[in-house]
Amino acid sequence: MKLGHIAARIFNTPLLIAEGKLDAIISGLGPRFGLDVDLPPAPAIYTTARGDRMDPGYRVVGPVGVIDIFGVLAHRSQMTADSSAILGYQTIARQLDSALSDRSVESILLNIDSPGGEVAGAFELAAQIYAARSIKPIYAVASDLALSGGFLLASAASSLAITATGAAGSVGVITKHIDVSGALAADGVKITQIFAGKHKADGHPFGPLPKEVKADLQAWVDATYTLFVDTVAMHLGVDADMIRATEARIYQGQDAIDAGLAHRIATPDQILAELSAPFQNSRFGGLSMSADEKIYSQAELDREVARVTAEKLTEGQALARTEERERIAAIHGCPEAAGRLELASFLAMQTNTSPDEAKAILAKSPQTVSAPADTGDSEFKKAMTAIGNPDVGLDAKTEDGFDTHMANVGSVLRQIGMHRDS
Repeated sequence: MKLGHIAARIFNTPLLIAEGKLDAIISGLGPRFGLDVDLPPAPAIYTTARGDRMDPGYRVVGPVGVIDIFGVLAHRSQMTADSSAILGYQTIARQLDSALSDRSVESILLNIDSPGGEVAGAFELAAQIYAARSIKPIYAVASDLALSGGFLLASAASSLAITATGAAGSVGVITKHIDVSGALAADGVKITQIFAGKHKADGHPFGPLPKEVKADLQAWVDATYTLFVDTVAMHLGVDADMIRATEARIYQGQDAIDAGLAHRIATPDQILAELSAPFQNSRFGGLSMSADEKIYSQAELDREVARVTAEKLTEGQALARTEERERIAAIHGCPEAAGRLELASFLAMQTNTSPDEAKAILAKSPQTVSAPADTGDSEFKKAMTAIGNPDVGLDAKTEDGFDTHMANVGSVLRQIGMHRDS
């Protein structure tokens, strides 16, 4: 066992972990370092993970991919401690990637029971979860613990639930230094360190912590804390001052919701049942539906989609016909069409020329017939009104409606002496 490596990941480095759990880990590891560490036990609110861990896979329940995030979180999961199950951030990341690419998975549930853990890897995984919200809905539930680094991951989800007795929060950063010089002296052991570089041995456990080193560690913790607060605030869409005002408190059940750290009370089973229903209410902050909301079958949903699509298509066709009539009328009725009715009719009926474009063309074209005095409705206008609008479009009663209409227009033009056969 590489005890030095484990100590380096626990002492003198910022951690996103609840203090009680850190004390429990130190108590468990103390004998390995030859230390009789008498620290207070973890708070009673901490519970061990329940159920089977599907490491490294995720579970699929109906259309939901379930990722269990249980135990202490570490950058890599090769570290072990007697007092804790340890899960690597990279393991969770692989499960998330797989669930996102799984076509049978429509949404993802992060089932969290964790006091947090290491800083390294935590923010990268949180960013991955936050980005995944744009691909599939991501739901998280504190069942029963989402503290510190565990809460960082939970806050990145689309919606965060908590059980009635669950705990959330502890948005803070902690590190500890251990001084074993007294114990060593009692055993007649003296350690002499030889090193180069003033700060090479900063934070060593063989003597008291110098003020300068303590200040450096505090600055490191403060910088990590600011990043933690700002990231959680961004995830939840709240002001960073609100998160900072919690002062790393731990909130239970409804108190977490009142503090703005969770959206609803629910168990993992409740969320799974709601996400597995054929129809889900997508309102922010919860999945539960009111009593008057109906759950639709897939066939009903298909029919509803078809109905709405048909309505929109009909509306579009009606709008297109209205716009076409207005275009034709604008070309025929413009002053530039006077004496150029044959050309105006061609531009209106056989091209997609806009009224402004038609006016420009007509204005540069010679008049073939003097413009008649404006005595009300012209013969052309009366004849066109009698013909009506062409029966065209997807809902036309005949396939040759437009051709028939154009034949009628040609007949009118011949009758009023303005159509030249080619």
